[in-house]
Amino acid sequence: MAFYDGPGYAPAHSDNSNFVKDATLHAGYSATAKTAIYSLLVFTYYSQGGFRAYDQAADDAGNSFPAVMMDHDVQCYSFCARYETTQIRLSREYLESHAQSGISLSMTGQLGGIVSFTVPAYYVQGFLSATRATN
Repeated sequence: MAFYDGPGYAPAHSDNSNFVKDATLHAGYSATAKTAIYSLLVFTYYSQGGFRAYDQAADDAGNSFPAVMMDHDVQCYSFCARYETTQIRLSREYLESHAQSGISLSMTGQLGGIVSFTVPAYYVQGFLSATRATN
């Protein structure tokens, strides 16, 4: 499978101080494991408190997924905003089973904080369609 980087989308949010700014599904290939790898990169923004260091993710059915903080940044002007990039590994089977319903996730940080968001069904369907030919 060739590497595929899906387009980003911005989930709706109601809390302007803590939300998912952008999320992107990715597909790649592990040469050592000789298998396809699927993940969701989640870009969070918050203006209150310190870094969250998101390390756990769970869907609305209680399935849990490991989450890894890939990057973080602070930008200060009239106030300080914090950004984190978190990777959540998902299987293709899981994505296929949620193609019609979408995926509702919550991430929890080891330093505090919870953020919830939804990956819409149309986004999952488009990603699966784009990666089907290369799978």
